[in-house]
Amino acid sequence: MLDYRTETFLTLCETRSYTKAAELLCVTQPAVSQQIKFLEQAPGVKLFIYENKELRLTAQGALYEKALRTMRSDTGKLLELMQHQNEPQHICFGATLTISGYVMPPIIRRFLSDFPHTRLTIREDNTQRLIESLREGVIDFAFVEGHFEKSRFEYRLFSKERFIAVCAPDHPLHKKKPFLAELLDEHLILREPGSGTRNVLESILYEHNLSTESFARVTEIGNMEVLKGLVAKGLGVTMLYEAAVQKELRKRRLVRLALRDFDVEREFNFICLKNSIMLDAYLQFFDYCKKYRRF
Repeated sequence: MLDYRTETFLTLCETRSYTKAAELLCVTQPAVSQQIKFLEQAPGVKLFIYENKELRLTAQGALYEKALRTMRSDTGKLLELMQHQNEPQHICFGATLTISGYVMPPIIRRFLSDFPHTRLTIREDNTQRLIESLREGVIDFAFVEGHFEKSRFEYRLFSKERFIAVCAPDHPLHKKKPFLAELLDEHLILREPGSGTRNVLESILYEHNLSTESFARVTEIGNMEVLKGLVAKGLGVTMLYEAAVQKELRKRRLVRLALRDFDVEREFNFICLKNSIMLDAYLQFFDYCKKYRRF
């Protein structure tokens, strides 16, 4: 386990406030300051500085934070392995909604058949919150879509996925080949902010000098099945990963909009904390998933 000083440091990294850190740790503010000064003495560097009245990590502090988060996660995993050495292996990972709901199920079914004694815990959330769970040691690794800071994580490409526009079969634009800008008069139905699908869509629109606000009407839906159902009923159009609508496309409940200026492919990635001593074990699971990914 990390000692109380390093836990104080990580709490201060999260709060960016000596007062809030002291409240969370149930200690005085001077005690927090003293513990941080102690950590700064040995290397002889500053871990935090004030810029424009805001507390910020120095470059050395950011490096220290990354190392401590990996150490904390590894320590927790090692304790679990030692305490349950004779029990079935436990794998706890996260996945975004699209990956968890539409990519992983056949892989997981096969894995549980091949390794019936392994315990799996899968946490479904958007990319942003999965990264927070990873940093806090709640999950071992994650499969994510959309943007993340690659320099902060160990990562591997899981697959490349087509990102498409879809509508109901009787939509007026279905038999046309419109440009993206011709959709601006349509009702855009999309995922909530923070989701990987939403982030990808916003980045694509930005590349076309557009945004979600460019559309005549926008509705945000957190549930993917509800979102697809609304589009299938002709209430609007959406843009999402092809993997999430394969069943609807086969049954022609939804059809692809053949946009002339919209040919997009994006990455699904495996990520974990840098320099983890558990990396080889995590990559074994990743290699299995990649091997049995159905395209």
